[in-house]
Amino acid sequence: MRIVIVGGGLAAATAVTELRDNGYDGELAVFAAEPHLPYERPPLSKSVLLGDEPESVVFVHDEQWYADHDVELHLGTTVTAIDLEGHTVTTADGDHAFDKLLLATGAQPRHLPLADAANPVYLRTLDDNRLLVTRLREGVQVVIVGGGWIGLEVASAARHAGAEVTLIETLSLPLLGVLGPEIAQVFADLHRDHGVDLRLDARIASIEGAGSDVDGARRPAWPSTTAYSSTPRCAPPTPTCTPSETSPTMTTRRSAGSASSTGTTPSSRPRSPPTTSRALATRATARPTNGSPTSSPTSTTSAWSTSATPPPATTSTW
Repeated sequence: MRIVIVGGGLAAATAVTELRDNGYDGELAVFAAEPHLPYERPPLSKSVLLGDEPESVVFVHDEQWYADHDVELHLGTTVTAIDLEGHTVTTADGDHAFDKLLLATGAQPRHLPLADAANPVYLRTLDDNRLLVTRLREGVQVVIVGGGWIGLEVASAARHAGAEVTLIETLSLPLLGVLGPEIAQVFADLHRDHGVDLRLDARIASIEGAGSDVDGARRPAWPSTTAYSSTPRCAPPTPTCTPSETSPTMTTRRSAGSASSTGTTPSSRPRSPPTTSRALATRATARPTNGSPTSSPTSTTSAWSTSATPPPATTSTW
């Protein structure tokens, strides 16, 4: 049996680990659009962005681990189509067969067309992190669009780098929908105490290369960062923020009676019996000791500290 995993994040790497650890000894291939080894993303807006840890901490395994465990790595390879009936995935170099298919492509930021003239950074990948690190320096004026976890973490890192930071959020408090008004107010006060200019209940009227117009007030800014929303990563191009537009999906080909998008085989196709009874799974909060993550996907770190009780699974050093 041949299992193909599409994606280069923590879910893909953990699935590979679980399969090998639980006795699956069949063919195993990973297709990742990025040229990097599979890695976890949370440190990109936390310790790595702050400079507290090297970027090497994000990688789940080194290259030798994949070789030792007989895992095919197809890095820098984008899957552009899936044929569920024919059991193939398509890349630039042709079709690749599978018996089982796991889609672990994660999410991607929504594209904000309004910001195109400002050449913003969308923080998702390791390369995005590298670019942002070069832009966050003393004296620059930074506008962050979005008051969620990533937006606040980037604001913290930018202030530590000496940048002037304006954060724009459409709600009355950052993290309001996640934490509720009481704890969200704590985070708002914390960021204001450290010099972040929070623009709440705000709407962006326009963004130009030299700055932005927020509710009629002009704010000079460079660089800008968007961290306001995400959507499942299915296929390029990146979806825009227009609510009425349908997000593009990865091309699939199948007949009305064929398998689901998880790659289950049509009943007419003979199948090899699975070599393990355990389903493909990921452990979001645990990993073997040869690379334990520093935080779970639901946790966040900041460079600031507060005496208020943080929300569950959240740590703050600001």
